Amino acid sequence: GGWKTLSALFVETRGFPLTKFASHDDLELLFSVTSVVRHGNGNSSRTLFATNPRLFSNQPHSDWFSYFTLGGEPAHSIHNLEITFDDLVRFKDAIIDFWETISRLHASSSA
Repeated sequence: GGWKTLSALFVETRGFPLTKFASHDDLELLFSVTSVVRHGNGNSSRTLFATNPRLFSNQPHSDWFSYFTLGGEPAHSIHNLEITFDDLVRFKDAIIDFWETISRLHASSSA
């Protein structure tokens, strides 16, 4: 299962959707990045590249011709994934927002 499955399970177990979080988009991006890191090249890396190409370095030899003649890799290769310091700060902030929001939502639901 992917993000949609996780989101559905979250509603089922917590009683509110992940869309309640201001950091929802960053949490989804973090989920996608970690999926690529866990699974390597494949559907996850192709999807992440299609939706967030800025996360992949520009490789001069990523077309089909150079792939076979020069040994280049496809543009969506995990070897081209580049997570910047700013990305890490963004992911850290999203995780903090996640836990702070959970605390607020639980406090308001038990009041």
